[in-house]
Amino acid sequence: MKFKYLLILTITLFIGQNSFSQSKKETKNKQKLEEYNATKKMIEDGRVVFKVANLTPYKGSNTQVVGDGVLIEENFLHVNLPFVGNFQAGYTPSNKSNIEFSTDDTIFEVIYNDNKQKIKINFEVVHKTETFTFNMAIYRNGRTNLQVVSNLRSRMVYDGIIESTPTVN
Repeated sequence: MKFKYLLILTITLFIGQNSFSQSKKETKNKQKLEEYNATKKMIEDGRVVFKVANLTPYKGSNTQVVGDGVLIEENFLHVNLPFVGNFQAGYTPSNKSNIEFSTDDTIFEVIYNDNKQKIKINFEVVHKTETFTFNMAIYRNGRTNLQVVSNLRSRMVYDGIIESTPTVN
């Protein structure tokens, strides 16, 4: 009799534990999906700012920085990124070495990967004599990696987060 009672109690505990862990996993997946959908909506609205936290030059170590690096408002683009890499031979910037410009002549390629909950934004900008290629990978929680390649500078990688910008009337 004690054996049957112990067996029933053990089975009940295992079934209860399994359903609890299943609902915990479902809750976590639901939260991840909500984060991704919020990030996706922010991108679709077309008003985001990439806040830089770290930068890594092509041959160098990770450096902490703070600031608004890239502002995207529909088709308008403003870039202000610190640069600590190398310049190509014969090129000397006319002002400070930061990557800094504004333009409204940009075509953005946005790729949504709903399975991996990742968004890619690619765009190219010609500023004076320099051509920049930007590859931005945005993860479900807003964490972002930005790779900048230039024809006159070494490659830079920036890490940070994207946030929504308020609409101005």
